[in-house]
Amino acid sequence: MWSFLQGYRRHVAPDLDRALADRYFDETRCIAEALGAREVPGSAAAVDQYFEAVRGQLEFSARSREVLAVLNRIELPMPGATAVRGTFLGAGAALLPDWAAQLLGRTALRRTRDRAAQRALRAASPAIRLALADGASAAA
Repeated sequence: MWSFLQGYRRHVAPDLDRALADRYFDETRCIAEALGAREVPGSAAAVDQYFEAVRGQLEFSARSREVLAVLNRIELPMPGATAVRGTFLGAGAALLPDWAAQLLGRTALRRTRDRAAQRALRAASPAIRLALADGASAAA
């Protein structure tokens, strides 16, 4: 929930007001709970409180590395996807708060590369949309 909202704010609506963010969190909370999740935060303040409460429990473990390795191998449904996978992952990492990037061991140089990936992805987004003309974003 949090990451999708950060991406939306970064690329579409940087001045999204708190009331709309709260509505988004409340709506996605309902979906998460319908899928079996419990005690899902339903507002921006509640999400902030949740992250603050669990930060000490978070770690970049072997399991986390395994998931990241899978993401590094996933095939995207578009021409040239293998070449741009790192750009997608770097752009996603650029959305992380500093404390999460530090937890993942992302150096200052890596964070700079992540921000460059984010700018490159933004510049390439019209071409990506054309490549995914039959995808979910076109249907939306």
